[in-house]
Amino acid sequence: VDMNAKQLMLTGACLRLRRGRSLVIVEGGLRGVEKYKSLMMRRINWTANESPRTKDGDSPTTAPGPGPALLLEDLSDNRCDRVWEGEVPEARFHKWTEYTFESDEAIIEFLSKYKLENYWRQSVYLEQEDA
Repeated sequence: VDMNAKQLMLTGACLRLRRGRSLVIVEGGLRGVEKYKSLMMRRINWTANESPRTKDGDSPTTAPGPGPALLLEDLSDNRCDRVWEGEVPEARFHKWTEYTFESDEAIIEFLSKYKLENYWRQSVYLEQEDA
């Protein structure tokens, strides 16, 4: 997600709530945004786990010696939803950045600087509507 946004020269932010949902805000040219949307909505399987890795990057099956069992996280409820899509008069972000927050309030406070707090509220509403 991060690398592709940078490769496509997009601006925006990936906002992660520790132990919760994430919100990705993307700004850029039509071609780059369309490619990124395809990545997020079609190419990534959000419910699939990668095989766990050791500290040096080896998969546990090739790591030498006995080690602790590595458990995979249950991602069966993961999904990617589009909250809003459209054109804005001016870009809000100047570069691509990732952030991790401890609470909903911290994310809303961050987004209020850009007058985008409704994006987070709408994502929460979509999740509650599906529940």
